[in-house]
Amino acid sequence: MDQTHPILEKILFAIPLLKNALAIDSNITLIDKDYVCIGSFPGEKFSLGLSVGDTVSPQTPLSAAVRENKKLVVKIPEHLYNLSLTAGVMPVHDENNRIIGGLGIALETKYEKILKEFHENVERSLSAVNENMNQIHEGANFLVLTSSTLAEEQKQSEVKLKEINDIIKNINQIAKRVQLLGINARIEASRAGESGKGFAIVANEIQKLSTNIFEFTSLIDTSLNDIQKVVGSISESIHNVVKVGDKQVNGIEEINKSLKEAMEMSNSFLIEEKK
Repeated sequence: MDQTHPILEKILFAIPLLKNALAIDSNITLIDKDYVCIGSFPGEKFSLGLSVGDTVSPQTPLSAAVRENKKLVVKIPEHLYNLSLTAGVMPVHDENNRIIGGLGIALETKYEKILKEFHENVERSLSAVNENMNQIHEGANFLVLTSSTLAEEQKQSEVKLKEINDIIKNINQIAKRVQLLGINARIEASRAGESGKGFAIVANEIQKLSTNIFEFTSLIDTSLNDIQKVVGSISESIHNVVKVGDKQVNGIEEINKSLKEAMEMSNSFLIEEKK
């Protein structure tokens, strides 16, 4: 006898817990890929009559689910078990999506209404959550777009600051020349003696002007350095915001994917009357 697949073993372990959690009388059957029953959990009021080791008939819905690799919902005639039953059967797959067995759950048809109402409530809840997730997704996308725009404007600000810094350097070069011109003028005025006194006054003013230019450009340079630090800090913050926004978008996409899978799972396990 082949060894039971680990996934089927885990399902076997979980079935009693599932039956207790359902609080609805049910019959649960688990078979392997060779249609051999490896788990039979009858209900309190009814049993499908299968025992572990029995080979399930090819005509049963459970065998068909494994053979055709699809989920089925069928009505079981009342005369067979003195109860009107509905059964949901599905194939079981491994991590490589290969069929390794089948699972069947049978319960009284009267519980269909309860399950349908449960499904509808779950569906409404998932739809509401999904709508909220879409709104958050739009907000996160807007955050990323805004942050990207700010990042581009920040780069342009850095370019403008560099241009201003270059202008200051040019002004300093002019100031140095003016200062040198003032020094030369004072030298020439002293050589001219009494006749050069007026020229000496002009030379002093030129030197004062160059000194004032140096002081002014020094203040501007200090302010620009402070602005560059702020811009650099803003740049880092924007970069972090973009990273967070990207993570939010990716996270929300994963949530939406999970919600979609939950919706599909809810749909697949809804027990409906086969038409």
